[in-house]
Amino acid sequence: MSAFLTPGCGNDEGETIIITLIPWTLDFDPSNELFLVERKSLSIWKSTGDNLSGQLLPPSGGGFSPWGIDVGDEDILFVSDDTAARPRLLALSTDFTDAVPLGPETLLAEVELSEIHPDDPIPVPRAVESLALAPGTFRVFLAAGAQVLVFDYSVTAERFSYWQTLAGDADFPSRNPRVLPLTY
Repeated sequence: MSAFLTPGCGNDEGETIIITLIPWTLDFDPSNELFLVERKSLSIWKSTGDNLSGQLLPPSGGGFSPWGIDVGDEDILFVSDDTAARPRLLALSTDFTDAVPLGPETLLAEVELSEIHPDDPIPVPRAVESLALAPGTFRVFLAAGAQVLVFDYSVTAERFSYWQTLAGDADFPSRNPRVLPLTY
């Protein structure tokens, strides 16, 4: 990513500033705004057209390491946070502009993954995807290791409810191969 500064910023020549980005995952909302997880700055960028229109930064104390992102239909971002001390699933508001730290105005709900299975540590969360069930209700799928944690999210209550864990059999491909027919 680069920016061009007009004359008057330093000297009479235009200057180019190069910003190193590590884009990780992205998604679009229904109005074609782009939301991007940027791993170098541990932030979420919002872009409208050709313009960066907002950036969601880690709080001043840290503790925010976004990984996966999914835009819900009702101005909600579902984000997996792989912060080592407390991996979690977040619901965030898409209504942020400029550069703002994650805080009460943007954080709608969170669930710490250690609360789901306290005796069995959950692997680092990665991909996240949501499915609108009804107005104001989403089913949210979170990939973590060889399992998928499934939550329901209520927009009005602004909270997650754990629903179930879908666990894979690590030996499945070698022990019980399956061929699925393809239709065109």
